[in-house]
Order: sequence, then C-alpha cells, then structure tokens
Amino acid sequence: MSTTVNPPGTPVLLSDNSLNQVGTISFVNQLASTELLTPLVQASLTKDGVLNVSAIVYVDVAITNLRSFLVNALLDMDDDGNPQFQFFISANLDAGAPDPLGTTNYIGYQIAFEAPVGMLQDNMSMSDILTIETFLWDKDPKTSRGTVTNVIHST
Repeated sequence: MSTTVNPPGTPVLLSDNSLNQVGTISFVNQLASTELLTPLVQASLTKDGVLNVSAIVYVDVAITNLRSFLVNALLDMDDDGNPQFQFFISANLDAGAPDPLGTTNYIGYQIAFEAPVGMLQDNMSMSDILTIETFLWDKDPKTSRGTVTNVIHST
C-alpha cells in the first residue's frame, strides 16, 4: 500500500477551472499501462512580464470522477543554476476514486495559468526564467511524469 504524497509548492490560480476536454488519444499495439503520460506544455513571457503556461494533460478515459485540476508552483534552479519554475499538476478526484487498472486510451484536458510573480526573489524578474518544468503529479511521486519546456520570450 502506497502513501499519498501531496505535491510540493504553493497553489496557483488557474485561468479557467472548468474541465476543458481537447480530444482523445489511443495507442495501438501497446500493453495497457498505469503510468502517467508526460504533459504537453507551452510557456510564453509577454512584453508585460507575465509568464503564461498552457498545458495539455492526459488522463485515463476510465477516470470518470474528475472534478478539476490543481496546480502548485515551486521556484527552483535548473541544472545550469538558472531560476526555474516547477509546476505540479494534479487531478482533483471525488472521494473513493478507484485506482486505474491500465489503459491505452486517454482524454486530453487543457489548463492554463500564470506563473506567480510573488515567488520571485527581489533581484529576479520573469525574464530570468528560461525554462519551466511541469509534472503531472500522481499520488505516488515515483510515478509522476514531467517535462522541461523552454520559455518563449516576446520580442
């Protein structure tokens, strides 16, 4: 029996907390898996210094008790010593949700949010953020999946 571990960081307000389905994907000729898929992420910095993040997360089609998504942010350093936001996206499920048995079919959900400027240290600005790391967080952090994304800076 695994212990549930909550994602680290500070909660982030989503731009829209509704469940925005963007399609389904199915993998053919594959064995069913309970592993999470890595999210598809885009990050862009506006001329006004707002870091916008848009992510598509993929959830097992058998999960029917999804209420919303939650996002936590943590300011860290990348491997080169540059400041980097880490975002942890987790599914907010109704109580008593059964563990998925494994699938090759997923529903994509799009979520959007802004990086919290209040987390920056006094000597930093959002333009210092060159990459972000985004995780689809599972109750067992060993099975959480993440990806590093370059931040597109407006010119």
